[in-house]
Amino acid sequence: VARMEYDAEDRLSVEERFAKGELTKRDVYAYDTRGKLIDHVRYDDRELPVRRISYTYTSEGLPASVMHRDIKDRILYGISYTREQFGDYSKTIVKNSSGEVTGTIDYVRQNGMDVSRTEVFLLGSGKLEITYSDFDGFGNWRRKEHSTYGGGTLKEKTVTSRIIRYFD
Repeated sequence: VARMEYDAEDRLSVEERFAKGELTKRDVYAYDTRGKLIDHVRYDDRELPVRRISYTYTSEGLPASVMHRDIKDRILYGISYTREQFGDYSKTIVKNSSGEVTGTIDYVRQNGMDVSRTEVFLLGSGKLEITYSDFDGFGNWRRKEHSTYGGGTLKEKTVTSRIIRYFD
């Protein structure tokens, strides 16, 4: 069971999860003046912070970095993004906190809307590839292909389709 709270701008500010009536985790979100998520703190069932994720953005509002930190503010994992734009196509390069390229995200847009997005993440000698397609008029994907490769060989592929209904 979950309970959500939203701020005055209708953004998620608190999410609590319960099992058998007991709190299991609590997530608190903070946003900047542009409405971009800048901070996410997770608390455990004792209301103690266990993880903090901070986000930064470019002046255009695009993601620039994400840092996962422990409760002592030590970096557990960090990634940074650079994005190249070529008309309706853009490529985001994902780097870890050591500056090594760990993945790419390719976007194709038409008339200002996403029509496909492919995320590729390097995993040792393999890779994970996720392709989103069939976007609706609100920008939500309706088809996702999730492929795992070992070396150059496809190991597993899952296709997910979803139906999204909107209510007034």
